[in-house]
Amino acid sequence: MITPTEAARRQRTTRAPCDPGPGSSARDHWFSRLPTAEEAAALELPTRAPVMQVIHVARAEDGSLLEVSESVWPADRIVVIDEYEVEPEPTEPVAPSEI
Repeated sequence: MITPTEAARRQRTTRAPCDPGPGSSARDHWFSRLPTAEEAAALELPTRAPVMQVIHVARAEDGSLLEVSESVWPADRIVVIDEYEVEPEPTEPVAPSEI
């Protein structure tokens, strides 16, 4: 496992000076990739060992930016757990899928 000190070395966060309030939302983009030489050295990884990167973007209801953060972890040391409510009835998507 990575220590909090190690995680802090690899995470960048920018926050806006405002209160999120109701209607705020966030989106996390997760992807796996090979580390840069700098990341491999900081994480003490071989250059061919994959990392997981997440870019987190939070917005207020009016669309203004609240927070942006980027984190990189060794892929073999991370677990992602999603927990969310499931709608009892399916709903039509507001926009087409980005996939």
